[in-house]
Amino acid sequence: MNEHETPSQGSSPPPPPAQRQAYYGPPPAERSGAMGGITKLGGVLSLGLLVFLAGFYVAVYVISSDPGPSTAEYRTGTGSQKVAIIPVNGAIDNYTSRFIHEVVEAIIADESVRAVVLRVQSPGGAVTASDEILYSINRLRTERNLPVVASYGDVAASGGYYVSCQADRIFAQPTSITGSIGVIAPAFTVEKLLEKIGVQPEIVTSSLANEKDLGTPLRAWTEEDRERIQGILNSIQEQFISVIVEGRKDVLSADEVRSLATGAIFTAQDALDARLVDEIGYIGTAIDHAVSLADFELEDPPAVIYQPRAGLGALLGAQARTQTSAPTPDRIDASTIRQWANELSVPKLMYMWQQ
Repeated sequence: MNEHETPSQGSSPPPPPAQRQAYYGPPPAERSGAMGGITKLGGVLSLGLLVFLAGFYVAVYVISSDPGPSTAEYRTGTGSQKVAIIPVNGAIDNYTSRFIHEVVEAIIADESVRAVVLRVQSPGGAVTASDEILYSINRLRTERNLPVVASYGDVAASGGYYVSCQADRIFAQPTSITGSIGVIAPAFTVEKLLEKIGVQPEIVTSSLANEKDLGTPLRAWTEEDRERIQGILNSIQEQFISVIVEGRKDVLSADEVRSLATGAIFTAQDALDARLVDEIGYIGTAIDHAVSLADFELEDPPAVIYQPRAGLGALLGAQARTQTSAPTPDRIDASTIRQWANELSVPKLMYMWQQ
């Protein structure tokens, strides 16, 4: 059969023409050795960094939107009504005052809180911060009419007593230390030191402000300086006494309070004998008494304790609060030395037991 003939029925058709395949060359060789490992490690680190940054921004958002302190269950119970425990821990300062303020705001807004226990474990601290805490605690009575019971831990002295002496009842544990009613203003001068190293300080004030250098560390105090500082301390002492008289008026007279305001510390039994506290007992007893003073629907309500907000914000705050200016060679300069001198030398009014 020639090329013009039609193939007979049953014969197979000719195969289709072959398709040419595109040629892309050999695949790139996979990196091996140190460079390949570095490339893989870089990818893993980049992915990890992205995850960390995402988590960090989420954490910052959550912390910044946190409405206030958190609570943790302290004692189990029944019902929705509860006892709130407010801790006053460590030296009292502006951070303590701000925390207590936030807790009080939260309690005032929480109708389920029917009684409060003020748990004090503090040697005292700054005069103004102590007074601010007392003001905040008293708001619980004036704005919510809540009973407040104080419970003392190992130490509730000076400012620790100041913030709690107006509680409806005060419980001290058998090993508690309290009292230290008084004011102290520690300071020092460096005049003698400057003389030894040949430095002559000069202090210039405006003509009318001749008392502007009161308490300066650059010169020894005069008798007039001491009298002025003593007058301030005596005035603050009277404030302390008046606060105690108001809080303990049912059991102590003003003269009796004044006789106790020597700065002396008291054991729990001594404080009970002096009527600075009402009972010796642990925090559980204080909670039970707070329940008895309030109108609870059930006899065994739960107790919750307030805590500083958790998370990165609190961690950074704690670090900033506890960070010290340790003298290191790369951080000492004239400004740093001046700042330290001012911090250490300016008299600070303290309701503080100097242990």
